[in-house]
Amino acid sequence: MGEYRFATHGVATVVEYPQSAKLIQHRGDLGTVVEQEAGTYGWFHIPLTTPNQMDGDEVELKSFWLDVNLNENAKMTRIDLRYGQECIYRLEDLSVMGLLFGQGISLPEPVKVSNGGGSYFGYGLTLCLRIEFLSGEPRGRVEFYSAAAHFET
Repeated sequence: MGEYRFATHGVATVVEYPQSAKLIQHRGDLGTVVEQEAGTYGWFHIPLTTPNQMDGDEVELKSFWLDVNLNENAKMTRIDLRYGQECIYRLEDLSVMGLLFGQGISLPEPVKVSNGGGSYFGYGLTLCLRIEFLSGEPRGRVEFYSAAAHFET
């Protein structure tokens, strides 16, 4: 049995509704920075490197890590982990704001990610974050630093 950890730099973050943002910067030194006006929300997607086989063995996802900074006017309310189109894990009713959220989250059960869904290579994993932007100064701001996944064979 082997263990593998893959990290993705925050610069890879995809903004689903860029028209709602007042600022989007993809920075090699920091990651992706987004600011939005009060009363809006956005979905932000971070692709996770997803092996479908390691040393000839099937692969299972055990946990993931998220490193994001939210100012006092940006609130993370939901985290979805998707494998292809399927949501395989969800944290909802969150109220994370005004802090650096650097946390690993273990899945209740390992998820097989080898050759899924009829595709030779399987599907990829995506970490999806719902963030609400609140009223007040300064404008709501999120800095996406990195995300990672922990796999075992």
